[in-house]
Amino acid sequence: MYRLLIVDDEAVITNGLYEIFNQLRLPDLDICKAYSGQEALNWLRRTRIDIVLSDIRMPGISGLKLMTMIQEHWPRCKTIFLSGFNEFDYVYQAIQSPGVSYLLKSEGHPKVIETVKKVISELDESKRVSGLLENSEQQERMLVTMTYSDYFSRLLGGGIEQEHLQSDFSSLHLRLSAELPILLVLGRISQGPASYVARREQLLSVLELADNFLEQQVFTAGSLDQQGGLQWLIQPNIANNVDGHNTTEEYYAQTVRFLLGTLELLQDACQASLGLTISLIVTDEPTSWHSVGQSYIQLSGLMQLRLHDGAPMVLTDKMAGLVSMQRKEGVMGQIKSFVRGHLAEELSLVRLAEIAHFNPSYLSRLFKQECGINLSDYIDEVRIGRAKELLEYDNEKIYEIGRAVGYETPHSFTRFFKKMTGMSPQEYRESSLNK
Repeated sequence: MYRLLIVDDEAVITNGLYEIFNQLRLPDLDICKAYSGQEALNWLRRTRIDIVLSDIRMPGISGLKLMTMIQEHWPRCKTIFLSGFNEFDYVYQAIQSPGVSYLLKSEGHPKVIETVKKVISELDESKRVSGLLENSEQQERMLVTMTYSDYFSRLLGGGIEQEHLQSDFSSLHLRLSAELPILLVLGRISQGPASYVARREQLLSVLELADNFLEQQVFTAGSLDQQGGLQWLIQPNIANNVDGHNTTEEYYAQTVRFLLGTLELLQDACQASLGLTISLIVTDEPTSWHSVGQSYIQLSGLMQLRLHDGAPMVLTDKMAGLVSMQRKEGVMGQIKSFVRGHLAEELSLVRLAEIAHFNPSYLSRLFKQECGINLSDYIDEVRIGRAKELLEYDNEKIYEIGRAVGYETPHSFTRFFKKMTGMSPQEYRESSLNK
């Protein structure tokens, strides 16, 4: 699933593009919107963003400043700039950065839609990596990985003295610090070849993919673990943080968000490039080197619960604990109840996932699996049901009813209602009165 963020300080443009892309129902595209650079930055700190469609000139945080922040938070994110100004300086600065496109607002919605679809195709293609390693490189990587695997097996089992860690890391050419806590990630392949050698080669390819996705943002050491899966020890690259955060806790919290978003992309790349389904689980809080062995045991236990019922997942240990303690029906009931009680508010997948303490993609898959309907379709059904009730039994104006079910402008509500029922809100009200 990709996430598109639309940013413009003119609400009519933001809302218009938001509605257009929602109506397109592009598969696996979640739409978010922001009315300023600061709101957009809040989204970047909240969840992974894959495409930003932004005005280039905005008060406060401009599009160009936002572009810098995007690249620091989510380096694989693509940016499409919109502007009513054909000014060379702005255009020149924008096109110098990789992954950046530029459009004039006067080119119209069809051109914007075409460009977003093209960027989605580019993102799809970037996950289809073939020929990851030449034979000589593969053999060298295998030797290095086996060394890491043996060392971290001993470390997680308590067989390495803490005072030797930093010198060991230096000898192994790892950028990890013995002075900072660690985040642990475990990965399990659901299906793979029966041959040990073939399976090991596939795991090495996953490690190579993971390096490509993670190395720009974090310090990481990946290896094979004792359970026939994968493990990564990860620390934030604090020098790469431009948010002005100044506490270790904030650095690590940001890194967990980055991991949750980026590991979803790794999942997709493993499927597209290697035909593998992989599930991953991340420690929600950093752990000391002294306690990392215990964290490994806890994560392994949660992974063995098969909370995902065979579907790929990316969870933190806290999320996994919630799933294991609660019935899935209870979680889905919580989501349904929230939707019914907050129809006039933002009901993005990101917000609902935060309420359930899941990541967005996992919630989307779980809702469809448990309820037999896409979450977005369920929200539409609840909105149209409530709108019909208000039109039949309430004397409120139609635009007020539209706002009550989440539509800010009358024409947006009318378009939605006609699409769902074949009638305009006024026609429906009149027909119900006649009955």
